[in-house]
Order: sequence, then structure tokens, then C-alpha cells
Amino acid sequence: MKILSKFPIIIAALIIIFSVLSISMKQSREKYQKMNELDYAVSLNEDGSMNVTETWDIYVKNTGTLFRTFDNSEEYPISDVNVVDLTKNQNLNNMNRYAYDVPEGNYYGTERGFNQFEIAWGTGKKSSKGNVRYQISYKVSNVITSYNDCQEFYWKFLNSSNDIACEKITGTIKLYKPVSNIENLKVWGHGEINGTIERASEDTIRFDINNFNARTMLEIRSVVTEKIFNTSRINSKNALNDILEEEKYLADKTNEEITLRKNTILIILLVEGIILLYGLFKIIIKIVNKGNENFNYRGIEYFRDIPRENDSTPGEALYLYNLFNYKNKNKSLIAAYILDLCVKGYLSIQEENKDMYITILKQPDSLKEDEKSVYDLIRQVAMGNNKVNIKDINKFSKKDKLSYEVCTKSIMDNIEHNLRKENLIERDMEALQKSEKREHILTIAMVISLITSFALNITSILLFIPVILFIIELIVLYNLRLKLNKYKLTQNGVYEAEEWNGLRNYLKDYSLLEEKNVFDIILWEKYLVYATALGISKELINQLREKYPDLFTEKYWANTDNTSTILNMVCNPIYINNSCDFRSFTHGMTTHNISISRYTVTYSSSSGGGGGFSSGGGGRRWPVAGMGGR
Repeated sequence: MKILSKFPIIIAALIIIFSVLSISMKQSREKYQKMNELDYAVSLNEDGSMNVTETWDIYVKNTGTLFRTFDNSEEYPISDVNVVDLTKNQNLNNMNRYAYDVPEGNYYGTERGFNQFEIAWGTGKKSSKGNVRYQISYKVSNVITSYNDCQEFYWKFLNSSNDIACEKITGTIKLYKPVSNIENLKVWGHGEINGTIERASEDTIRFDINNFNARTMLEIRSVVTEKIFNTSRINSKNALNDILEEEKYLADKTNEEITLRKNTILIILLVEGIILLYGLFKIIIKIVNKGNENFNYRGIEYFRDIPRENDSTPGEALYLYNLFNYKNKNKSLIAAYILDLCVKGYLSIQEENKDMYITILKQPDSLKEDEKSVYDLIRQVAMGNNKVNIKDINKFSKKDKLSYEVCTKSIMDNIEHNLRKENLIERDMEALQKSEKREHILTIAMVISLITSFALNITSILLFIPVILFIIELIVLYNLRLKLNKYKLTQNGVYEAEEWNGLRNYLKDYSLLEEKNVFDIILWEKYLVYATALGISKELINQLREKYPDLFTEKYWANTDNTSTILNMVCNPIYINNSCDFRSFTHGMTTHNISISRYTVTYSSSSGGGGGFSSGGGGRRWPVAGMGGR
């Protein structure tokens, strides 16, 4: 239950950690490649073959070999391979054999495994990084199929095995000769294409694509309804109508998918926006109205006295202050209890050899139960002794977490019992349960919307928006839950909480107020107890220094019979210089934080040539191509 109450913030933290780790791993991994620009120059020959020249402008890191792969090379033979280093303006040497690591200045183009062809070349950057430019040329046979009523070019330039993302892909496909009418040339593109594929003229197809992701395909299909190629790849049937119908179906399907994706993204952003606005609205309303619209307020800005001075405890003060202000602060509550027990004479703090020790002075006969829980904690750590080093309390909280949690739970239970007994708080279970269900539904909606964003494989920029919204929403809803307690203030509780809030303001602004009273050691020790509980001990010490500068001099402490260890820690330069000051004490106790989340909400259990872009591949086994580095 306790873990579930922190579910949103845990998820947000995991997302942030995962993102940071992903970025750092990507930046520091051993090998990395990113294509700045990839250009294709394709010439379709009369015999149905094609000559391809690829120009690579690529950034590589710790990558000694780049490669280009082709499948189905038996049916579509590849020949005339050549690689040129454009950076050095030199032809690479053909090794004529496979090698996993290709030396700089060398390349090969050879069959690899069953029905696969690979071109690979050395970069000389196995342990360095930088931009390099290469030109890869090769010839592929049998790329044109001739039917009775048309001739078809259908080629997958990149497929889902491609490991390298490309910022920009450009290219031209030049026909052997122009068609007599540009309408007799038709072209389609398949894949997640952000750009254009179009007829530039009667003999030229041009494509220009931006931000092409790795693991996606680029496929181009072109049909001419004239007999301009003398190819040996012949199929004696009419295919034009089937091709047009297939491309229309694919284009319609793609358009439907695009529309669905856009509408889904809009719905996701709308849902997340509503959740975010709801959370912000509820928080603003609660802050403005303090969640107690039906209560009377006295408008207390400053309050000098300690509320219920002889009966209140630091935990009660913090609990009421947090309920009144919808906060979850308790950084040094155990330290405040220890100071309170010192003021009441049950414990004392001494400095020995630059270490701080707590001594048990007497039995806790008249203490309240939450104070007894802290007293018993000290006694448990002391293990039968009457003295314990503060460092040992720290060690205990880390090594025996179960016992420590039992103690802190007891403190919280007793604080709530005390405040209910005093008619300062009362249960608000009905409102809590309604809020639980509402916030639970909203959190589920947030998670589903984020998962849907990933499932749709939204591009990085669009995915960035839902992720950021999701994190903001988690933080907002988590803070909203902190303001939805299973207890609420009664009218008497509101009055006292106002006083605690006013006391906190008084202690923070003391040096600004016209206070003419003589310095009272006992009173300021009590002030320090509650300033520590309310998280403003540092501010209070600054106010003391501003108002009573003599307290912070060696002369004052040399001429006084004051033996208060608490004020010695705060003001005496000897203690401060020996690192036994109040800051060292509270810093040593900051790991002893009591989780107030116990009493916040918890969960119960296309263009050109007669066609648009389409996402399919026609259901055929065509040559596929990938790029990578090693």
C-alpha cells in the first residue's frame, strides 16, 4: 500500500532515469553511425539491369568497417562493385574476399552465406570518430519485369534490417529512354516516408526524404506502359490493372492509417491535457481555499506563543502545519523530538572528542506515546547503556530498517491518536475513497495514453510531447495526492494550525519584528525544537544571529554560566569550530525521516505519377538492402 501510494512518482523517476541512461549509453557505446545524407543515382539500362551509385556522407564513432547488404542476390546478381573514398579522393583496393574487419583503404563485394551479397570497406576509424564520405557503385541485373501491357521496376532500396538512421535521403532514377507521354510513367513509394517521390520528367524519377529512421524500409515501384526495355525477365500476362488496384488499396490503407494515427495522437494529447489541467485546477483550488471552505479563520500572520505549550509535541505541530498548508515536510522530525526530550530533561546531548552523544537521564513516566516511541528508539540503539553516539542511530536506521520503520509507524499512529483525542483532526474517509478512485482512473488513462504513443511508433518529436506531458502529470497528481489526507482538520484544528503557521512565520521573520523582550534561554530552546520540526531551524539561527550577535562570540560564552548544550551547539564558536554545532547535529539526523505518505492517498489493491505513398510491399519477395557498421 505504501509503495502503491508512490507509484506515480516512481514511474516518473524510472522514465527520467531510463531516458538519461538511454542517451548516455547511446553517446558512450562502443560503435555508432549516423547518416548525414545518402544519395542514390540510379540508371535503368536497356537490358533490364541498373547501375547504382550511392554517395554516403556519414558520421562514425569507433567503427572500422561499413557495409551494405543485399538479399536474393541469386535472382538479382550484383557485379561491377567499386568503392571510392571521397574524403581522400581515392579508389579503394578490392580485397576480393570477405573480412569482418576491413583494413583502411580496402573493400570487397562478395557473396556471403546463402543468397546474400555484401559490400564492405574500411574506414580507419575503429578507435576514433568523425564524418567520412564514400561513393559505392554496383550493377544489378534483372530489375525490370516485362508484362504484356507494362514494364515494372520494383526495388527495395532499404529494408527493416537497416541499422543506420538517415537525416536525408535523395536520389534520381533515370530511365533508359524517355516515355512518349509522362502519363505513361507511374511511380509509388512504400514505407514510412517523410518527403516526396515524383516524376521529374519523361525519363526521370526523383525522391527527397527527411529524417528516415533506422529499421524502416524505403521501396520504390515504377511502371511504364510503353515497351522501352529489352529485358529477359518476361511474364506473359496483363498486370497493369492489378498493379493500379493494388497501389490504390495500399494508398487508401495508408491514408486511413495516417488519419487514425493523427486522430489517436490528438486524443492522447487531449486526454493528457485534460488530466494535467484537472490536476493543476484542483491544486490551485485547494491552495486558494485551503480545502476548508466551511471553516472560520482568524487571519493570524504571526503568533509568538507555542500552541498548547505544555502538551504539544513536535510531531503534532508538523502534522497540523502540513494539513493546513497541504505540504509533506518532515526532514528533521526525529532530531526535533530528541531536542524536545532534552528540553524536558529526559535526554541530554554532550560533545566528546568531537563526537555528539545522547545520554538517557530518566524514565519516560509522563511522556506522550509519540515521544515515548522516540525515547524507546534511543534506548534500543543504546542496547542497555545510558549513552549512544548519534552516528549509531544513523547506522541503526540503515541496518535494521524493519525495526526503524516499526518505530516511525508507531510515532505516526500516536500523533494521529493524540490529535483525534484533542478533537483537532477527524476522519475524511468518504472524500478519500472518492479521490482514490478518481486519481486511480486518471493515472490508468495516463499510462494507457503513453503506452499507445509508443505502440504507434510515433516519430521522436511527437513522442517527446506525450512523454513530457506524462511526467508533468505524474508530478502534479502526486502532489495532489499529498493534499488528500485520510484525516482533515476540525474547526479547533484549523485554529491551532493557524497558530503553528503563525509561529513559523514569527520565527522566520523574528529579526524584522520589533521585539524588545530580554533573551529567554528556555523559550528559545523550545522555539528551536519547533523550528527544527517545521523545517526552519537554519532560518531561526540566522534570526538569532541578527538580533543577538553577542551570543555568537567566545566572550559571551566565557562569561556566562549557561550550560545548555543546545544553545552551545547553536551559538558557541568553540562548538562550531569543532564541528559539534547544531548543523552537524541535525545533518547527522536527516536520514531519520518519517514518511508522511502513510496518511496521504493510497491505492486499493503520396505524390507523382498516379499514386500516393503506401506502407505495404505488395506481398512479394523482392531484394532487400541494409546498412551497418562494425
